[in-house]
Amino acid sequence: DLAQYGSEDRLAGDVLRHTAIEGWVAGDYELALILDGFDEAQERIPQLGQILASAIRAWPTDRLVLRIASRTLEWSQLLERHLGLAFDDLTVLVLLPLRREDVQAIAAEACDDSEAFLLAVNAAKAAAFASRPQTLRMLMRAFEKTRSLPSRAADIYEAGIRSLAEEVNEGRLESGLDGSFTVDQRVAVACRIAAGLTFGRRAAVWTGRQVEIGSEDLSVTDLALGSEPTAAEHISITEAAVKDALSTGLFRL
Repeated sequence: DLAQYGSEDRLAGDVLRHTAIEGWVAGDYELALILDGFDEAQERIPQLGQILASAIRAWPTDRLVLRIASRTLEWSQLLERHLGLAFDDLTVLVLLPLRREDVQAIAAEACDDSEAFLLAVNAAKAAAFASRPQTLRMLMRAFEKTRSLPSRAADIYEAGIRSLAEEVNEGRLESGLDGSFTVDQRVAVACRIAAGLTFGRRAAVWTGRQVEIGSEDLSVTDLALGSEPTAAEHISITEAAVKDALSTGLFRL
């Protein structure tokens, strides 16, 4: 779990020069290495992608099965390019929304009356929120309190938006990586992003190098202008604020 590392030296000593790694490099057998929490470690070790790429280049990758888990926005494109050179069968996967059978299985474990919950989701036309783990939990909590869901779609939508704007990962919360923006501020910034995509007729927000941006994308810089109102104040739309909003469940699975 890379999330527990905050320094390059400790990471190198505990992981990259671990006795299991050294024994495998000197041997002739296969090793499976699973690295979780890449995104959390990279916030403390910005050059993490380069460090891993350098280590992997020196390893016998024909005997290596490697898995790296990361939030999409924090994933290192540099590391991906190096992995593409090191592995002939590199595959990059992005999580899909929950299927109906997934929601049924989760509800069966978490709800006293899963059938009634699923009927309430259908009646409220809240299937889109049920397909995301974070908002599915929000719907289940609401149902368990009142044995029903709000009748107005706007109420469910507002609650879902606020839920997705909140950091719920326990590891990130304990590590102080929950960001410096409130839910209200993130929702206001998300409104700016949504407006830019909709009225600008753009497909996505590009977070990579400016020179590589496509004609159908918006850059973070394009969005980082002026301010947006919240219930209590105005928030300046800075690049940091845009990137923070993009890292929430509003724009990723």
